[in-house]
Amino acid sequence: MRERKILNIPLIHISAIIITVIASIMLSNLEYNYIHAEGLPYREVQPPTIGVFYYYHLGAIIPLIGLIAFFPFIYEALGKEKPREYLRMTLALGLASLFLGILLQDSLWFAYRMLAPIDLDPFAHQWIRPSDYTASMTGYVMIFGITVPLWYFTLIPPIIAIYLALLITPRKG
Repeated sequence: MRERKILNIPLIHISAIIITVIASIMLSNLEYNYIHAEGLPYREVQPPTIGVFYYYHLGAIIPLIGLIAFFPFIYEALGKEKPREYLRMTLALGLASLFLGILLQDSLWFAYRMLAPIDLDPFAHQWIRPSDYTASMTGYVMIFGITVPLWYFTLIPPIIAIYLALLITPRKG
């Protein structure tokens, strides 16, 4: 049976990217609205566990996004024989999707705080502040008055490069 493709990209890869984005949206909503300490969003009460990540990121959110992002690689690595180049590209796709998922999950948490805040949030209707851990741990830049963490800019180039490579690289198999 032939593999279904859109723009020369296997449908399973496109599906994984879309599901990663949807999962990131849902997980950021879950984190902002339901993971609280003392009635406030957990991020506003406690410091991160490692870097900019909290214990629930390390134990649940990132592994779940990773499992979804790397599903095509896992499926193809355990399935029928594929050329190494094919598996390498699928592994790179998983990495780009993981980076995209983490970036979206973090930024959407702040979008929820700004656009649909919970009642008790003292920072309701505010985007990322320079004092938020996501900005203060790695630094930030102000772009048109908006705080953007520097680690966002670290993830964006590999995400774009891998997705573009996926589009322009001829695929066999």
